[in-house]
Parts: sequence; C-alpha cells; structure tokens
Amino acid sequence: MRRFLPLALVLLSLFSPAFGQSTDAALGKRLLNRQFLLRGCWQGANLWFTADGRPLNDYPELPFTLSGVKIDHLKLQKNGLDLEAHRMGLQVDAKHHGAVRWVPIALADTPNDRTGAESLHLHISPPPSGDYTSSLDAIFADSVNDLAPLLPAYWRSAAKQFFGLDNQLIPSAQWLHGPDLKSYASLGSFTGQGRPQPSTGNTVQPALLSGVNPDFTPAARRLKYASVVVLQFTVNPDGTVANPQIIQPAGLGLDEAAIAAVLQYRFSPGTVDGKPQSMQIGTAVRFEIR
Repeated sequence: MRRFLPLALVLLSLFSPAFGQSTDAALGKRLLNRQFLLRGCWQGANLWFTADGRPLNDYPELPFTLSGVKIDHLKLQKNGLDLEAHRMGLQVDAKHHGAVRWVPIALADTPNDRTGAESLHLHISPPPSGDYTSSLDAIFADSVNDLAPLLPAYWRSAAKQFFGLDNQLIPSAQWLHGPDLKSYASLGSFTGQGRPQPSTGNTVQPALLSGVNPDFTPAARRLKYASVVVLQFTVNPDGTVANPQIIQPAGLGLDEAAIAAVLQYRFSPGTVDGKPQSMQIGTAVRFEIR
C-alpha cells in the first residue's frame, strides 16, 4: 500500500488550488514581464474587477490597439490581487503580413512613466477558491488572435486577414462596441468642389464634397508614428457614409481616427442612369508627420 502513496500525493497536488493561479510563484510565472491585451479594452488608470473578472465600473472602451498592458509587479493579499502595469500599444505593419509590434504608450500627451508609458493599477477581488485562473482568463487576452472574435464590426475584415480567427466567431451582441468615435475626429475641416467622374456605361461614381481631417492619437503623435489606413465603405444615396471596414490597419488608435473622419465625409452620390444609388468605395487615409 505504501508504494502507491507517492503517486496519490502527486495526483492530489495536480488538482490542488495551490497549483493553479493561487500563489505568488504561480501568478508571477503567468503574469510578470508579459504583455497582454485587456479583453474589455478598458480605459482608466485604476481598474477594479470582481472575483470572476468582471469590471466593477463601466469603464469606457479604448481602441484595442491601445489596450495592451505589461505587468511589472504583483502583490497577493487577503483582500485580493494587486497588479502594477504600464500601457502598451500595437503597431500593425501591413507590409509584413500584419506583423504586430508592441510599444510603450501614453494615452495622454504627458506620460507618467520614465519609459514613456502610462502607469496602470489593477485590483482583482479574491475568488473563494483562492485560484485566480478564471479571473485572469476573463481580464487578459494572450494575443490579438485571442481577442479578434470580440472586435467591433468595423474590424471584421482586417481581423480575419491580418490577425487570424482561429477561435469560433461569437454572436454580434457580444462584440466590443469600440470607443466613442466622435472623440477621434479632428475639428479641422476641408471642402471641395468634387465632380462625379463617369466610370462605365451610365454609372457615375461618388465624389467627395466635404469632410474632416483625421488627427493623430496622443500615443501615435508622441512616437511620431506615420502610417496609412485603408478603408472601404458605402456611400448612401443621400451622400452620407455607412458600414466602414478597415482593410489595411495601422494600429495605435489611428484606425478609429480614420473611421471617425470618414464617417463625416459627404459625397455627391453615385448614380446609375441618373438615379442615386448606394455604392461601395475605398480610400487611403494618410497620417503624416509634418
């Protein structure tokens, strides 16, 4: 009977909470000096979560390319798990098949970290079992591919092409909404005297009449990150824009800035046999350092 005792102890240890995410050593191995994406793309310097990983407050959403974090320190206490981290952003290199590069970022113009990053504190309430595995799984995504099925509708095309969708698509009701796009459009406007140009037969393509200039996000501006975002969208019969889709992303929140600007474009509508029709067109929105 005694010779089976060591095996029993091994089996017991494997299923013990101490061998989950419930000790400083186990939590440190999973979290410290690693980069993650916040599943909810939450904004704020202090984020508090329940024991099952739900946010305690209704934190506004960031663009997912600004919602990366790197865990610097952790402290396991009776009242929960405290994590000290800093913000990370994602730059997307379309020339290299959507290769993603992590960079320290600040969401405001002035960082509060000597690395140029914005500091972040997270607190997770203690689960009854003491094992934080489920909590951490609900808060952190290990990769862009892991987060892709949650992204807003305007990321659908780019997410599949650039980041992969190995995970099963989820119902649209569970997608992230994304940030308030109104805050990503510049007040600077431009107007033009666009003349529709005939294309084939009796079809005339839409022509841009007016719009707003997209603006750099503070994170992209501080890093002097110039890039191009390619979008596809529908021009409605009344000249307004609908259903924008990111075709070639840039990251660092510039994709949302481009969409915010394009949604305010106004066109002379496309026509077929002289009658206004919905038409799908594309444009490249350039972010240049001047």
